[in-house]
Amino acid sequence: MGFAIDYLARLAKANTSHQYDVMIAYLTPLVAAFATEVGNEDIALNLRKTQTNTVDQTSYNFGNTMSSLEGVIAYTLGGKTSEGYMEFYPHGLSEYNHPTREAMPVLVNRINLITGKYATPLGSTIAGQLLAIGTSFNAARTAQVSTNADLAQSKIAISTNRLALELGMTKGLHELAAMYPGNIVACNGFVNFNLLYSFTQHQHDVHDGTLVAEGTVDVLNRTMTDTVSIEVSNNGTNAPFWVWLGATATDTNNLLAVKVMPGHTVVLKPSDIGGPEKTFLLIKNDSSVNAASYIVTIIG
Repeated sequence: MGFAIDYLARLAKANTSHQYDVMIAYLTPLVAAFATEVGNEDIALNLRKTQTNTVDQTSYNFGNTMSSLEGVIAYTLGGKTSEGYMEFYPHGLSEYNHPTREAMPVLVNRINLITGKYATPLGSTIAGQLLAIGTSFNAARTAQVSTNADLAQSKIAISTNRLALELGMTKGLHELAAMYPGNIVACNGFVNFNLLYSFTQHQHDVHDGTLVAEGTVDVLNRTMTDTVSIEVSNNGTNAPFWVWLGATATDTNNLLAVKVMPGHTVVLKPSDIGGPEKTFLLIKNDSSVNAASYIVTIIG
């Protein structure tokens, strides 16, 4: 369910020329119908998941996640005095530190609702991490209530609405692939497969800045394997830019460079734009007139 919601959000964000109108119109009622059936999205996210974490460990992970993402959420939503930040942290970080089992359902439901409200500005990676909290908590709570229950008894039967959504998502992903044949980078920007699996906390390293016309910046120097994800957002309005990995801070060998248009986000592996032997993440403004603005999040 979370995967489908996230996919719709990415389509809507990239739909600047209404090229995805048909897909959005087709999938939206399917998502709504299934969400109504299961009651709320945190239950939907937990369908057919293995119950592995204990409730105590999940509560601990929850507190760590809200602590580690506080800075990113504050920055993205306009600071610690912004309305969005206050909705996430109405009582500061204290209520997320070692929350009780009784408080967890309330807190998890809050995070699900507010993440849905601010999914677009937060971006798919942060929103995915927040939505996954519900998945992990519900799995742990189910295991605690019925540790020895037969897994088959804890599954919800595949309903007509669920089957329709699964077939609809399959259709939509195939249509997307047909629009970008052979372009793995473009297709990856629309999907977050982490939402199909159990929640794992990842370190976030965030970099942002502005580039003058035709300017180039060395964002960071770090060895990265394909276990790391690189989320690159162009949060400007007039200037596209190129991103690639170079061997030095001035490496112009950008044959694998990926172009990021204004208002768009791409999720990349190091091998997509250079490989592990190249450690300098470089961005070049493609406009000869306008300044460019970027946010880079290294995950893992």
